Amino acid sequence: MLQLLALSLLSPAAEAAVVKPIGSVGLQGTVEVPIYAGLDGASDGTFVEVQVGEEKLLLQVATGHYELRLTEAAIGRIGSKASGKEGAKTAKVTELKLGGLTVSGATAHVADPAGTGIDGQIGLPGLGVAWAVLPSAGVVRFASGPDGAALVAKVGTPMPLLDTDQSSKKQDGASKVEIPAVATAAAIRWSGVEIPANLELESSSSWLAREVEGGESWYTLKNGKSAVKLPEAPGQTVGVLRTEWREVTVGGITAWTNVDRVGQGSAWAIPEVMNASLGAPVLGRADIAADPVSHTVAVAPAATVKRGDWSSNYEAGLRKALEPAPAEGQPAPTEIGRAH
Repeated sequence: MLQLLALSLLSPAAEAAVVKPIGSVGLQGTVEVPIYAGLDGASDGTFVEVQVGEEKLLLQVATGHYELRLTEAAIGRIGSKASGKEGAKTAKVTELKLGGLTVSGATAHVADPAGTGIDGQIGLPGLGVAWAVLPSAGVVRFASGPDGAALVAKVGTPMPLLDTDQSSKKQDGASKVEIPAVATAAAIRWSGVEIPANLELESSSSWLAREVEGGESWYTLKNGKSAVKLPEAPGQTVGVLRTEWREVTVGGITAWTNVDRVGQGSAWAIPEVMNASLGAPVLGRADIAADPVSHTVAVAPAATVKRGDWSSNYEAGLRKALEPAPAEGQPAPTEIGRAH
């Protein structure tokens, strides 16, 4: 989780209340694409297939940020090239397709590989349309305009998408620290105490900031302009990281989960952005939908979790990369490295 958090902190931050979309989105009505499992046993990961030209990419679904993130290998396969400063490289993607949804003129941020066969992440909030991740049906669904509110209502009772008083940079002495934009924030109860959190389906764990500036106590957090006190919880401390066992409630879900308490002081507990994140151990087994027009979000337990198998597409890509083009007049090979 700390690695994922560090990656997000290094990502380009959005200006306050202004978020650059991934690209120009074309969508009519409601469309859906299948959900796939990861190729390396990542059971909590949620993935979709994205078509770029003739290339098929496997991207992890992200709800906690607005960006399209691709590995350099994937950028090369689609015929693009990354440019910019190290750690902030981007590449242009002329067009990508998620089923019947098309994104033109997209900007991809270069990301490190996150697992076997995974080509990056797609931040659904960056599409600017309503979305629903529905493992109960095995699909991700998209809707535009007035259809978005209905998409959310079908999942569960709509809750407000919370606005955060976010800023692109925070002064820390002589330097400024980049702060990522919060994409899908909702009211969540942690051990009975309401603390808003970013819903991050892409995160492998959940976390709470450790303390507010001044360190009143381990369990005191900034909630808006006031402080809230969390009850103590069983857990384990290793070095600077403490992991606790807490009950969380969001929408129609109440579950117990491990919660990492990260950082200390104002360097980590940044009340202008968010003090908490709920990750895949809870959200990976839930249906979740959000609509930027009605500004609502809904979360409900998924009775079943359906994910397709993408391994045949991955193997086909490997064969395409490894097999030499057949000589003129010769049959194409039917196995890697072997022609008949």
